[in-house]
Amino acid sequence: MSAETKAVLEVKSSKTGEESPEMMTQVFSSLFPGGHIPHWKRLWIKVRTLSFEIASFNQSVHFYSVIPQSFRTFLESQITSQYPKILITEVPDYLPHITRSKYLAIGNLMLASYFYYPIRTFKDFKDLDPLSSVIGVFSKFAKDESGLIQIVIEPPHFNWQHMVASMLAKGMPDPTPRAPDKTRPFPLSRLIEEKVNHSGYRTYIRIAIGAPTQAQALSQMSNLAGAFGAFALGEGNRFILKRPRLFFKKMTLAKIIKREKNHFPRHQILNTMELATLWHPPTILLAGIKNISWGRSLAGEPPPNLPVATDITEEQKSEINFFAKAEYKNTLTTFGIKKEDRRKHIYIIGKTGTGKSTLIANMAINDMRNREGVCVIDPHGDLSETILDYVPSYRLNDVVYLEPFDQEQPFWMNPLEVKNPVHKELIASGIVSIFSKLYAYSWGPRLEYILRNVILTLLEYPNSTLVMVPDLLADSNFRQRVLLKVEDKILQNFWRNEYDKMHPRLKSEAIAPIQNKVGQFVMSPTIRGFDGSHVHH
Repeated sequence: MSAETKAVLEVKSSKTGEESPEMMTQVFSSLFPGGHIPHWKRLWIKVRTLSFEIASFNQSVHFYSVIPQSFRTFLESQITSQYPKILITEVPDYLPHITRSKYLAIGNLMLASYFYYPIRTFKDFKDLDPLSSVIGVFSKFAKDESGLIQIVIEPPHFNWQHMVASMLAKGMPDPTPRAPDKTRPFPLSRLIEEKVNHSGYRTYIRIAIGAPTQAQALSQMSNLAGAFGAFALGEGNRFILKRPRLFFKKMTLAKIIKREKNHFPRHQILNTMELATLWHPPTILLAGIKNISWGRSLAGEPPPNLPVATDITEEQKSEINFFAKAEYKNTLTTFGIKKEDRRKHIYIIGKTGTGKSTLIANMAINDMRNREGVCVIDPHGDLSETILDYVPSYRLNDVVYLEPFDQEQPFWMNPLEVKNPVHKELIASGIVSIFSKLYAYSWGPRLEYILRNVILTLLEYPNSTLVMVPDLLADSNFRQRVLLKVEDKILQNFWRNEYDKMHPRLKSEAIAPIQNKVGQFVMSPTIRGFDGSHVHH
């Protein structure tokens, strides 16, 4: 019977997560619902083994689950149902980081007493994660040290709960000369009953340490095994370290690599609470320990009205710009934004490097592929260069690329050139708004009033440009020529009855800020060529 391919799943949780290890109890309870599998039945069926691992290499602590590929979907669904924001990703097998170390120390952790005596579980830890002592050892590993805790489970081979319940019911023999059949209650029966109340599995716990020297490997193995002392229950059970020798060491290493069961211990059973104590995704209680591999970007559930690419018609797809994928419960869903929403204001916020430009680029690329019209204004240049790399071959002749700083191929785009007179007020307001934002620290109502009238006046004059603003304010001859073309009586009144009649000193004080601010703008040769100032007046 060939072995089934196994998936190595890395489990990452949020550093601010507040889930209790009890959530993992529910997961473990669902893994083997069929109960025990007796020896005779194992002769012709393959018993599934599951491995839950904590590994440290390259000074980073990772949580893994290694399971058969056919079992992957089920396990992921069970974990995400208890930890909705967790990230589960299939990764290459990491074991070579550990097993290829110069020196490798291997050990088995076994229960010191009978399996029906419990260890200390998460309910006995107050405001402390049960794994803190173990992860604390891993977090102090040097760069050339690595380690592994591997917990392999399978269904028990006998009905252990029924056996233990019968044992408790019978009690312990306590014969006397007069009553040879006398019994007494089983010691610590309350603790045993608590363990029996939860389903349990045959469990094999191995630890492996890789290091550059044998002394380091053995020392760290001792430290890691000692950390399991945190799970010792005074009246119950505890773990002890057993190091395999010679042939058994090679055999144990092979079992570690294959994630298979050992031949011993045969009757080591841990219940679901004990397993959840020994392995569960890290939460906020472990946030203070360094080097844990946390999920940096944990995905939440998309909103119900999110435009997604599934279960819609081709016509509906044409109304959506698809630009990204949302990951929810490990399922990638393509989504986008509707055309009607794009016609409104969109504000994209985020830190540097979080994908703002990538989002815009994906939207533009999608438009090009769908033969839509699109305009991208890029202040920096990087975004436009990225988009140019993705222009479809059938849209090459549709591309118009304007580069203001290209002196060899200049272009003219005069903001004062108006095709429709209705837009004059809108253009004037836009230009004034730009200057007010550029010079907000020294902006005032009088400056805005004069500049607005200047812009509105130049919009009435043919072939006007922003370079003419200082001339209109300072050159009376040029101003008179311009006013001959102005029909707006309000503008005529402003220049003839307000501006021309101002005291020279007041006029100078009023126009100096405008000349200064607009002058800075139009002094650039690039700007003058760009806005069409080559037109002489």
